[in-house]
Amino acid sequence: MSLSASQQDALEQLWAVTDSQSAPSRERDERLLRENGWDVQRTVELIFASADDQGSSAGPSRPSPPTYEPMEVDDSMAYPDLQPRSRRRPASRSLSGSGTSGVGLWGFITFPIRLVWSVFTGTWYFFIRTFIPLSFLPHFPRALLPPARPTGSTTHRALDPTAESLAFIRDLEVYTGASAANRTLPDFYAGPYREFLSQVRKQGKVGLVVLMCGEHEDDEEFKRDVLIDSDLVRTLKDKDIMVWAADIRSREGYQVSQTLLVTTYPSLTYVSLLPASPTSNSTASPRLSVLSTLSGPPSTTTSASSIVQTLTNSILPRTGPFLARLKRERLTLEEARHLREEQDRAFKAAERKDRERLQAQRQAEQAERLTKEREARELAEKASQVEKRRQWRRYARKHLLPRSEGSIRVALRTPISSERVIRQFQPGPSTMPLFILAETLLIPPSDVPEEDPESPPEGYEPSFDFRIVTAYPRKEIERVEEGGEAIWNNVTAAGGALFAEKLDGGNWGDEEVKALNGEDSEDEEVIE
Repeated sequence: MSLSASQQDALEQLWAVTDSQSAPSRERDERLLRENGWDVQRTVELIFASADDQGSSAGPSRPSPPTYEPMEVDDSMAYPDLQPRSRRRPASRSLSGSGTSGVGLWGFITFPIRLVWSVFTGTWYFFIRTFIPLSFLPHFPRALLPPARPTGSTTHRALDPTAESLAFIRDLEVYTGASAANRTLPDFYAGPYREFLSQVRKQGKVGLVVLMCGEHEDDEEFKRDVLIDSDLVRTLKDKDIMVWAADIRSREGYQVSQTLLVTTYPSLTYVSLLPASPTSNSTASPRLSVLSTLSGPPSTTTSASSIVQTLTNSILPRTGPFLARLKRERLTLEEARHLREEQDRAFKAAERKDRERLQAQRQAEQAERLTKEREARELAEKASQVEKRRQWRRYARKHLLPRSEGSIRVALRTPISSERVIRQFQPGPSTMPLFILAETLLIPPSDVPEEDPESPPEGYEPSFDFRIVTAYPRKEIERVEEGGEAIWNNVTAAGGALFAEKLDGGNWGDEEVKALNGEDSEDEEVIE
């Protein structure tokens, strides 16, 4: 039965990871892949778990199988100088002596010396690692420098991948006396391997995975002669190569070595994005693939010159055009996205301004409407007060103004005309008749006494916003209800000549003056 493009792509990934060359192994891989629903990750874990179970009886238990995403191996071009040499196993170091005879006595004799030496070396290594600047370490003899890892630390404390990566970089800086800050050591990525691959994919760069083994015989030479090589460090920096490194004795490093199928150390693996294979869908996204692997002794295969030559002559020419095009496409998409964001931001700003302008216009219209309503209401109330005052004056003329009789003759003049109104009053305790007379003098001639109302307007209280004064000597007549005899004496002393004057801020007589001058009152305009 023929496979679809996605199934064929998954099968090729599995063959690349398991390095299946024979027909039986490939049939096995296809069968397992079908059983696992074409899930490459699950199938790889099953295959490696089966391999570990088969080898558990012959050796010590190994860490759990890798859980990283497998990558395509793209070695379509042949590079004779890049082929790995004979695979080497990490050299094991015996911790025991050549024999057991006499160990007890010799150990007892040399114990004080070994104890003093251990204390001295531990104190010296602690001093080197803590207080000596990294820039001074290259000037020390190699015998005085601490090892890459603490002596005998073949098992490490369980750390998270980021902390483990930071500890490895710090140990490497102390061991070599170089650092990325002063450009004497490559700028290693501090973080998990999965995160490193994600950044390589996201930024569209070439990644370099460096795997080392602290117990390997070539580890010291590789760290001191290759990693701090000035040409290598400068090339990696100038070509913007992302570098991730680990020791395979750590859990992270071991899993990565199993994923990349690395058995010879030190090892350098180049990874990068490449176009999708022609057999897959044409719209498929680029895939992260393994470009090439260098592994072997630092004197030949993994020397600084070999690494630089491989990078400049093989890796960059293969990935440069595609990564440049990918960056241009991403830049175009980013610019388009930024343009859309700017347009959306401008549209929202314009919409917000329009909304604020409409809201301000509505508020202004509402304020103007409320102002007009208030003014109309005030004018209506004023017109109502004027009309009620007219009615009260006519009511007062008929019911409150006493008849013209008494012992005091009063001549009252108002601001409306220069004519004096003469009337007789009988002195008493109240001076209100004088003020009532002044109010009734403002009644227009057209309002005849026969039509005066029988009752006062409802809810109206006279304001009397005027004063009455004597002509000479000038004295103000107080408006009182009781004890007004003395005030009537002042009126008699002044010869009864009185004047009515409007108070400051009052409107007494304003309507009457306007009527005499032929002016239309504001009240009449409102009523209309």
